[in-house]
Amino acid sequence: MLVKKITKEYIQNNLLNKTGKINSSKVSKYNKKEMEELYCIYHNTKPKTCPYCKEPSKFINFNKGYKSYKGYCSEKCFFKSITLRLEN
Repeated sequence: MLVKKITKEYIQNNLLNKTGKINSSKVSKYNKKEMEELYCIYHNTKPKTCPYCKEPSKFINFNKGYKSYKGYCSEKCFFKSITLRLEN
């Protein structure tokens, strides 16, 4: 958890470059979990979970966000959810 309260405006003004990408030299002090928190603050979202297996989705980085296969953590969960819906 980040020590101080960081806002979207702080991220825009201090951590992004002119193209809107994260400035790696300014965020080297943050670990991956903290980068995920920054991403969620900036995009006004919560950490993602797979709707099928309920496991946390894999966070790639601030610029790419979460790894996702049509909203699921993997192709496997996506197809299992379709199979389950078709059986019901």
